[in-house]
Amino acid sequence: PLSLVELGSLANTAYGGTVPRHWRAMRSCCEESGFGPCHVLLQSSKYNLAVVAVRGSYTGWDWLHNYQVYASSVVFGLAARVLSPARAIWPSVEALVLAQDVMCNALYPTADTMAYTRAMAPLVLEYKTQYPSLLLVGHSLGGAIASIVGAELHVPAVVFSAPGVGWVRRLHHPALTDTALHQYVTNVVPDHDIVPMVDQQIATLVPIPCTATSPFGPFKQVSCHLLSNTLETLSEYCGDTSKSDATDASEED
Repeated sequence: PLSLVELGSLANTAYGGTVPRHWRAMRSCCEESGFGPCHVLLQSSKYNLAVVAVRGSYTGWDWLHNYQVYASSVVFGLAARVLSPARAIWPSVEALVLAQDVMCNALYPTADTMAYTRAMAPLVLEYKTQYPSLLLVGHSLGGAIASIVGAELHVPAVVFSAPGVGWVRRLHHPALTDTALHQYVTNVVPDHDIVPMVDQQIATLVPIPCTATSPFGPFKQVSCHLLSNTLETLSEYCGDTSKSDATDASEED
């Protein structure tokens, strides 16, 4: 089985990170200025496994999509912690629709809130028919996309610092069950990372420490969200296999 360090290194290839040894990048769909989810398809003959790495927020389009998906969850969720009327109805579907209308549709009424997920699902389904053993990995927004698509298509997903999908799923994917999310999704969550606090976590959670240092609290929360820092922490606690396995993307098995 692959270690968390190896899985994190595979997730990092979506950001342009080095492809680990024994792996080949079979396909890369990442356009710097294009709208849509960036992902890399990797395959290993040694492990008899294919992995789809989904990138987190990187371009302006990615950040806009982040807003489309999670603004309502963040704002109404904070309101529910403070205001009794909001607490009484959150996180009902009706409250989610209200927040979505206020936070997203008023600003960008033509937005397809789940466009990235809808774009990613048929690609993963295609890969699933090509590779009997398939795994999804992703970081941050990429982890959320991998979580929903993996649970829907019954493909295991190991994600890093991903926001929750519980409330978003109730609004846009009502047929997706808690059981499927728990069964197919594992989320590695560093201490102090603020992003996994967004929405509702319905997954198998793997809490890990964050060894990143920062003189100010908010910056530490940002530092703990970086995949590079997560990889350093995992290497420190689990052993670093990436240094011995790292090689150029062009290297073949």
